[in-house]
Amino acid sequence: MTHEMKVTCSHSLTKLTDSPRFLYVVIGVLAIFLLIQVTQNQMVLRRQFTSAGSAPPPLLIGKQISPATLLTTDGQTFELGELSGKYHLFVFFNTQCSYCELDLSLWKTMYARSQSKNIDMVAITLEKDVNAVTKYVQKNSILFPVLIDENQELFNQLGILGTPAKAFLSADMRVLQIWYGWTTQRSNPSDLGAMLAFLGVEPEEIPLPTDEFFATPLLHDK
Repeated sequence: MTHEMKVTCSHSLTKLTDSPRFLYVVIGVLAIFLLIQVTQNQMVLRRQFTSAGSAPPPLLIGKQISPATLLTTDGQTFELGELSGKYHLFVFFNTQCSYCELDLSLWKTMYARSQSKNIDMVAITLEKDVNAVTKYVQKNSILFPVLIDENQELFNQLGILGTPAKAFLSADMRVLQIWYGWTTQRSNPSDLGAMLAFLGVEPEEIPLPTDEFFATPLLHDK
């Protein structure tokens, strides 16, 4: 390339970079790149939010749920009003949910603590296959009652879109805490604090996360 050509190219490049159109293009490209980065970060945070547990929507805290009729595994109706404890602890599960199995050891710890605190603890599922539910209960040695929310009354009222999930309520059925997703030692600090405050479960007693699982709750069909 001759000296004159180099000078011409340099002059053209300088002129191009000084052009408002060029600046607009650069700004547009940077804006798109930033948008992609923000979107990717939001996706990562959303996965962590569901996997490690999360704080419930503020509007649910303090909400008093309406009476609901559920079924026992032997087909009998069960009214939530029959619960007589000072507090109520609901565990929402599905027999096909891998993350429920990871959460199981914590449920058993919670149940052991609930016995001395006058807390009614029950497990709740949407599944209508009673045989599958019964086998699941027996296989995992679940000692607390299991109920079927056939009409999704409780799931809908508490905003439970997937399993596992856990909800802690007062005697008059006001929501005090909801744990969405699989609870681990990396869960939201407010989730761990509520475990300690309401049930006396120390953070060290809560399972460590398993790297091979990045828990996304098993969604139920509306």
